[in-house]
Amino acid sequence: MKYVITVVIGLLLCTRAVVAGDDEMVPTIEVSASASFAKAPDLAVIQLSVETFAKTALEATQENARKMGQMSKQLKKQGLAPAQIRTTHFQVDPQYDYKDGRQKDPRPIGYKVHNTVEVDILDIKKVGQVIDGAIDAGANRIMGLAFKVRDSEGAYQMALTNAMKSAKKQAEAIAAGAGVKLGNLLWVSTSG
Repeated sequence: MKYVITVVIGLLLCTRAVVAGDDEMVPTIEVSASASFAKAPDLAVIQLSVETFAKTALEATQENARKMGQMSKQLKKQGLAPAQIRTTHFQVDPQYDYKDGRQKDPRPIGYKVHNTVEVDILDIKKVGQVIDGAIDAGANRIMGLAFKVRDSEGAYQMALTNAMKSAKKQAEAIAAGAGVKLGNLLWVSTSG
């Protein structure tokens, strides 16, 4: 993962006190700098789903629960803790018979149950193994896979610190070239 931060700072040009009226400009140096901090992903998040269909909602729900139970056991066998497995979606939908785009009968022909869990995989080398195990145990849809950094805040803070150091060096170089001294920091703006 790569974090890119842009820092804009305004520094007072000199250390003497500046009193400016409404129409006067306060001498400032404004600089912009960006920095990035790259960190390899150390977390994979995958969404696994089980869809089942049966004549009744009860049968479809029971079959779904059975398959989800098998999948959960398989995930735990692979070393995943219960806290790493979270249900994110559960839905029961009546299914109707259609012909030529028209519903043939107002009564449902059965029910579809869709159940999705989100799984945190702390060892990203095991992603393929986890997917294969889940499919073997009953998962029939892989809804998504994302690679993340667990300590993203630390990486962001590092990029922010580096951008600020770069902006300060720029301001110091400009001030030295202009033959003036930097005063106090007036403001900082970040984006990223």
